[in-house]
Formats: sequence, C-alpha cells, structure tokens
Amino acid sequence: MVVNRASMDQLVPGSVVYYRVGDSALPATPQHPPMSDVISREHMLRVPMVAPVDGEQGASVEARAYADAVGVVFLADMGRGNDPAVDSSETYSEYGYTSLYTARTLTEYAASGNTSSTVLIGDVSYATGFQPVWNEYLRMIEPYAAAVPNFIGLGNHEACVPTDRLPAGRTGYMYNWTDSGGECGVSTNFHLPMPWKSVDETWYSADVHPRISVVMMSSEHNYISGSPQLEQLEQLLADIRTSKGEKHHIVFLNHRPAYINSEYYGDMKWSGDQRVASMLREFVEPLFRKYVSNSNRTGPCLTIDSIPSPGRAPPSSPHPPTQMFAAMQCHAIRVVSIF
Repeated sequence: MVVNRASMDQLVPGSVVYYRVGDSALPATPQHPPMSDVISREHMLRVPMVAPVDGEQGASVEARAYADAVGVVFLADMGRGNDPAVDSSETYSEYGYTSLYTARTLTEYAASGNTSSTVLIGDVSYATGFQPVWNEYLRMIEPYAAAVPNFIGLGNHEACVPTDRLPAGRTGYMYNWTDSGGECGVSTNFHLPMPWKSVDETWYSADVHPRISVVMMSSEHNYISGSPQLEQLEQLLADIRTSKGEKHHIVFLNHRPAYINSEYYGDMKWSGDQRVASMLREFVEPLFRKYVSNSNRTGPCLTIDSIPSPGRAPPSSPHPPTQMFAAMQCHAIRVVSIF
C-alpha cells in the first residue's frame, strides 16, 4: 500500500482547485505499480468560504449568497459498503449497499456545490483491525472526501480497547471495551488525521460553514468534570464565541447518546454534571448535535433545562439545547434551512 500526504496552502475561499496526489520519484518495482497508477486521477476541490459573514463589515454579496445556499452534512455510523451487483461477497463488518448509497449521495452533493463540508460523528469504517476494510472504505468515500472538507470524530469502533491492552504511555478510554478490534485510534489517526492534538486527545474545533463552527468531543476519552478534555472543550467553545460573535452557530458533536431516557450502560455519564450542563447552556444553545442508532429525530437535552448559564438571566420560558439524532449508516442530515 502506498500512502501519499500533501498539503495545500494559500487557498482562496470560494475557489475551485484541481489537483493530483502522488510521488513521481517513486520507482517502479514489483511491489509498486508504474507511475500512471501511483499518481492519482485529477480531483476537484471546492474551497469553502468559512469566514463569518453575519455582522462583519465588508462581507461580500457572494459570501452571503454562498452562506445562504450551501449546507453541512452530518452523519454517523457509516461503515464500508459494496454494490451487490458488482461484488456480492460478505466479509467481516460488511455494512451493505446502504452506506454505499450514502457515499453516492454525498458525492452528488459535493459535485453540485451545495455542501460546504461533511461531518461524520464516530464509527467510521468499522474495520476493527482489518486493514482491507479501511482500503475499501477510503476508496468508497474518495469521490466526495476529495471534493469538500471531510471531518470525523472517534467512536467506540475506532477507539475502545481495554486499558491493560494499550501500549505503554497511551491514555485509557472511558469504556473498557474491545470494540475497535485493537485499533485504539491508531488506524483512524493514520488514515484520516484531523486537527486534534494526538491520538489520545481527539477533540477539536473547526469552521465548517460561514455561519457554523463545530466542536468535536471524544465520548471515548474521559469527559467528566475535572478532566483535561472538558477543560479544553470549554476553552474551544469560549474561543469560538469570542472570535465569531453571538450570531455564529456552534454545533457540539459527540458519538454516544446523552441526556435521553435510557439506562443503557454505554450512554454518556453526564446526568447531574452541572458544570457540563452550564457549558452547554452557555455556548451551545442554538443546536446540540449528537448520535443515537435507532432513528432520526430532534429533541431536548433532558435534565439540564432549568440550569441557567453563568452571567445570563434565566429565559422567561426556559428551554434546553436541542439535540439532533442521526441514525446508522443509511441516513444523513443536510443542515441548511434551520439556521
């Protein structure tokens, strides 16, 4: 397997860039194909406009029109799929053609220019230790991931490994499960590196739309009060609010369900944590986005509706942040009009 990495800088917002990836210096050997196969085909990247447009002096008509026209796609639990008309084999963690159809739809969105980015909130390829599954998954998402920015978060099938099986120096996970098949985040970090600090600190923020920033937390690492992650999430949220202003939307993302009527032992352990509730009330009131694997719906964050934000008077009609739930690999939510 040949993995090439390249960086593009000085990109102009709103422009279209045509590019190829490869290494022309790589010699042809029995282990490596000729250059025509090593250099990728030509891709087209649509560079999104991510600068704030509301309330900003000098915002162009084009920037405002772009912000009104494009959306962001949120999905979770994608997996790798195949077309039964082409390949009817059943291999480990075969998620069928539903995820393939999702990939095709995202490719159509990217080609049409109506999507600024895609965001997948955990459970990415379901390779769980089988490298060929990663290869197939990456081939499947290439048409849209090469055309628009593609962001991901870690789920249990990328991260979870019992603490006593982790290499020396690695940070343990909140859930002492075996769901990643031993990957412990390494494969995801290698194939799809994100703007996080390290494989043990997989939380970050990103501008995904002129009016929307996301904060991606890790529901697999320690997230309770006093944890390094929670302190850094609070700082990320505060930085976005300070730099973008009150009109900018912050979408908070995590893989596991929380604040719902459930006693499942794998749900997030946030009930009763007033520091977390205060954080969400302060920064994420426009929209709180998370994943559950049985339906697409919206609903309130239960148990935190009566906790006011610091320095902010309780609203006359108290209401909690809204949650949006995205189900399984065959569903995706494209967010435009609610903003």
